[in-house]
Amino acid sequence: MIPAGNTGGANVSPFKPMPIPPDLAELIDEARRPNC
Repeated sequence: MIPAGNTGGANVSPFKPMPIPPDLAELIDEARRPNC
């Protein structure tokens, strides 16, 4: 499994974790919430 936040760029190891910007992290959290 590739670490969270890894962009998969050609010049970056696929195993290097990369920070997710706060604004994008918020959108991801919203998308993961159940729609109840």
